[in-house]
Amino acid sequence: MSPKLKKNVFSWHACEKCGIILATKDLQVHSNYSCAINGEANPVHGFVKESVLVNRVEELCLEGGVKYLPHSDAAYYVYLSESSMQLCGLVIGGFCFVKYPGGSAVRSVWPMYEKSLTSLMMTAEGLQFLEVEVGTRLSVERLTALPVPADIVFVRPLGDHVSSTVLSSLSKTLLGKVLLNGNKLCVRHYGQRHYFQACDIVSTQQQQQPAAGGGNDVAHRLANVHICEDGAGVSAPCFIVNAGTQFKVVDETVKHVNSLSLASVGGLEGTIQKLKEFADIVWNPKFFNLGALGGTHGCLLIGPPGSGKTLLVRALASDSGAALVEVLGSEMYSKYLGESEARLRALFAAARERAPSLLFLDEVDALCPAERSRALHEQRVAATLLAQLDSLSGAGVVVVAATSRPAALDVRLRRPGRLELELELRVPDALQRLDILRCLVGAWRGVGIEPGSLERVAQCTHGHVGADLVGVCGRALAAAVRRGEASVSQVDWDEACAQVKPSAMREVMVEVPNVRWSEVGGQHGLKLRLRQAVEWPLRHACSFERLGISPPKGVLMFGPPGCSKTMVAKALATESQLNFISIKGPELFSKWVGESERAVRDVFRRARQVAPAIVFFDELDALGGERGSSSREGGSSVQERVLAQLLTEMDGVTPLTHVTIVAATNRPDRIDKALLRPGRLDQIVYVPLPDEATRRDILTFHFNKCRFAPEVCLESVVRRTQGYSGAEVVAVCQEAGLGALEEDINSQWIEERHVERALTNVKPRTPQHLLDLYETYAIKSF
Repeated sequence: MSPKLKKNVFSWHACEKCGIILATKDLQVHSNYSCAINGEANPVHGFVKESVLVNRVEELCLEGGVKYLPHSDAAYYVYLSESSMQLCGLVIGGFCFVKYPGGSAVRSVWPMYEKSLTSLMMTAEGLQFLEVEVGTRLSVERLTALPVPADIVFVRPLGDHVSSTVLSSLSKTLLGKVLLNGNKLCVRHYGQRHYFQACDIVSTQQQQQPAAGGGNDVAHRLANVHICEDGAGVSAPCFIVNAGTQFKVVDETVKHVNSLSLASVGGLEGTIQKLKEFADIVWNPKFFNLGALGGTHGCLLIGPPGSGKTLLVRALASDSGAALVEVLGSEMYSKYLGESEARLRALFAAARERAPSLLFLDEVDALCPAERSRALHEQRVAATLLAQLDSLSGAGVVVVAATSRPAALDVRLRRPGRLELELELRVPDALQRLDILRCLVGAWRGVGIEPGSLERVAQCTHGHVGADLVGVCGRALAAAVRRGEASVSQVDWDEACAQVKPSAMREVMVEVPNVRWSEVGGQHGLKLRLRQAVEWPLRHACSFERLGISPPKGVLMFGPPGCSKTMVAKALATESQLNFISIKGPELFSKWVGESERAVRDVFRRARQVAPAIVFFDELDALGGERGSSSREGGSSVQERVLAQLLTEMDGVTPLTHVTIVAATNRPDRIDKALLRPGRLDQIVYVPLPDEATRRDILTFHFNKCRFAPEVCLESVVRRTQGYSGAEVVAVCQEAGLGALEEDINSQWIEERHVERALTNVKPRTPQHLLDLYETYAIKSF
C-alpha cells in the first residue's frame, strides 16, 4: 500500500545554460559558482539532469520508523521527494540504480518530505551497506531493464564462519531484492548481524540466446544496460532474489582448496596420475576439435567413506588453478516443483561460465539413483542431470562424481560419453598408509616422533582409510599435548590406534574379547594349523615364495560342542592383530529373492577391501549344507543359491588374496563336499574332547584365577572330569564358586565340598554316537 502523504510542491528551475533542474533556493548559488558554462562540471548543490538525480546523501533518522514500510527493509531503500521522483520517472517501491564512489547498487524508492526538491536520504544501515559516509555524492536513476531471476548467489562472509541456518535467513531477508555482483549484504540472525559480499551471481536466463530481433528478450536488454562511469560505458546486469534462489558460501571452499595440493595427498599416486591425465585432455580443446574424444568429459570416483574422494578433487582444482563448482546431491532437492532441476541447471551454467572448471558431484547416487528405487521427483532430477552432462561436450568442464555405493547408481550415468572413466579408491594397504601418515605428520611444526613409530602404526592399522588415519594422528598429538611433551611417543600412537576404529569395518566388525593363546588350554595341533594358515603367510611370505607354494585358504574346525572352537578363533584374531569379520550362518538369509546372495558378496567384498583379514563362519552347516537335501521340485532352495555364491567367492574368478576363511561346525557330515576341497577349506582339524593334559591346563588357569582352598586337589578334579568338554570343565569351576556364595555370600574360599557338589550337578552331555561320528569322519578326512 502506497503512503498517503500531504501534497508538497517544491519550486524548481531549469537552467538554460547547462540543462539541469535544480531547486529555486539553489538558483543564486548555481548562477554565481557552479554552472557548467562557467567551468564547474560538478555543481555544489543537488540537481536532476536527464532523469538522473545527483546530490550529497543525508542520513534518515528512524526513531518512529517509516510509515507503511517494514523496519527490516528500510536499509534497502533510498528516500526522495515526490517531485524528484516524478522528474526521474521513478515510482513508489520501484527499483532505481544508485551509483557511488567505488561501486553501484540497486535500491527501491520511497517518498519522503524532507528539506527540498533534490533531497537524497538513506538509513544508517543502508549507508553502511554501501560503505559511504554522510555527505558523499550519489546519483540515482531509473532502472530501465528488468532484473533476471538469480539461481545461485555465491557469497563471501565478512566475518566469522556462518552456518546453513544463517544462509537460510539471508535468502528470506533478500527475497524480492535486486542484487549486483560485489554488493554487501546483511542478515539478522538471533539478534546478531552477519555481513556478506555477493562475489558471483548465476542465472540460467543469461545463457539464453536473444529472440529474433533481439529487442524484447530480457537477457538481450540486460546486455545493453550501461552505467556511465568517468565517461565510459560499463555493463552491469542485475538479478532479483526469488524463492528458488540458492545462496552458497564460497569463502570456505576457496580457503580450504587453496591450502591443498596433490603433493599433500598420500597413498593415491596411481589414481592421481590417471585423474590428472584425464583432466588435461578434457581442458585441451584441441582434442575436441579433432573429434578425438567425442563427448568424454566425466569421471566416477568409487570408494568407501573417508578414502579421500573429496580431498582428491579439491587438491586437483587447487593445483590446476581451475574453478571448482561443488554439487552436493542431498542439497539439490526442494519441496517446490521444478526448483531442484533449476538449481542443477544453474550449477552447470556456473561451471560453463568459469571454464576451464571442475564440476564435482558429491554423493551422486542421491542425484541419479537406480531406477528401481526412484520417486517421481528423483526421475526429473536424474533426467536433468543426464541432459546437462550431454551438453558439456567441448565446454572445458571436467565432471568428477563420487559415490560409495556404485550399485545404487543409474546405469545410464556410467555409459560412454558421461561418466565413462571409473577410478576406485580402495582401502589403503600398509605402504599406502605409511605414505598418508608421513603426509599428515609432515604438516606438524615443532613436534617430534620416535623413529620407526610411523611404520609400526601403518602395520597395525588394517582397514583404516585416510579419514581414520587423520583421527589417529590427531588423538596421538592430543595425548602428547596433555602430557606436556613436544614429541609423540609410541604409547600415544598405541592409545590413538585403540580409540579409532576402522571405518571400512564398521558394518561388519565385532568387538573381539582380548583372548590370548595362553588362555586356551591344550589344542596345540589346532593352534599350529591356524598359525600356518594365517600368521605364516604374513610374517614369512618370502619363505612361501622361495618354495613356490601357496598358503592355505581356509581352515574347518569340527568337534563336539564346548571344545573351544569359537574361543580359538577369538584368540587367533587377538594374536594376529588382523581385521576379524564374524559371520553367523543364519544371519545371511533373507526372505527377499537375491538379498541372501548379495549379503555373501558384501561380506567378501568388504574382506577384500580390508585385507589382510579373517572371515569366521560359525555354525557353517547352517550356511553350507549339502546340496540336494533341501531342494524343492522345480527349483532350488535359498540355501543352495547361497552355497553357490559362497563357493564362487571362496575360489572363483575373482581372487581372494590375503583373506583367510576360518569355519566351525558341530555337524561336518552335513557340509557340502565342494566346500571341503583343496583351495577352499583345505585344512580340516578335529577338535576332540579335551584329554587329561588339556583339562589340566584349563583347570590350572581357572584355579589361579579363582580362590580355591588349598585342600582342593587339582589332579583329582582332572581325573574326575574325564569325558567333559572344555566348556563343561569351566562350568564345574563356576558351579563350585556359586555353591560357595550360596552357603555364605561373604565366603572367601571355594572348598572341597563345593567342588564335589559341582561335579555332581555338571555332567558330560556329549553322547557317544556323536563322538563315534566325529571319529569316523576324522578317519575318512585324513
